[in-house]
Amino acid sequence: TGLIGASLGLAIKQGMPKTAIVVGTDRDRNHSSLAEKMGAVDKVENSLRSAVEGAQVVIVATPVTAIREVFEAISPHLQEGCLVTDTGSSKGEVMQWAEEILPRNVSFVGGHPMAGKETSGPENADGTMFKGKAYCIIPSPTAAKSAVSSVTTLAESIGARPFFIGVDEHDSFVLAISYLPGIASRAAVDAAVRSPVWRDMQNLKSNPFGKGIPDSFASNLGAPSLADLSTLGVESAGSLLVWIERMESELRALRGAVERGVAAGEMIDFQAM
Repeated sequence: TGLIGASLGLAIKQGMPKTAIVVGTDRDRNHSSLAEKMGAVDKVENSLRSAVEGAQVVIVATPVTAIREVFEAISPHLQEGCLVTDTGSSKGEVMQWAEEILPRNVSFVGGHPMAGKETSGPENADGTMFKGKAYCIIPSPTAAKSAVSSVTTLAESIGARPFFIGVDEHDSFVLAISYLPGIASRAAVDAAVRSPVWRDMQNLKSNPFGKGIPDSFASNLGAPSLADLSTLGVESAGSLLVWIERMESELRALRGAVERGVAAGEMIDFQAM
């Protein structure tokens, strides 16, 4: 019942007011209590087991790094034929965990709503967050057609655009639009912080790093935490290297343009560049 979970709850209650009973659970009782008060969930359960027992649809709205643990906890308690989906920002490992851990009599369909905010927590939940946004759908090979249809209906009911995509494509594209800007920004910060004059640089009141590094580059694209990079397998890491190389190429091109301008004694129009 964090930002995405509570927002999904609100959106589902708005989109399917007569058909959906939404149950929430969270390690943070303050989160689940607030989600219940704001109407994002109809009721709160204090354990994963009691939250999923009897559920027709289970949405795992946690950081990617917690999904495996959740799968292991709920697996023995899922009813036959239920649909399990998630909201994780990377899919390769999640799909593998689902295959390894979830019982064969349930269907897993990976999901990733491309929406978010810079600030987390249910207090910032917004049921309109998903309207007009892509909702990535990545079915597992064994998912029932009805389960895929259910996730599609879910996405449409909250105003999102269902977008079917392969797992490798999804992870590569997310690396490019969500992780790469964060990596680039941290590289820029490192360039300053590791310099021998950093102590003096901090005296500049307009220092852009003075209040920490904002994760605002892809806030409207479902930007993940860089901590989620710890889940990347070899193939995904290889994709990340491709995007870093492309970023390096762009930086080299920018540098070349600046060098040519300097050599010619011209003003540099960075906005145009």
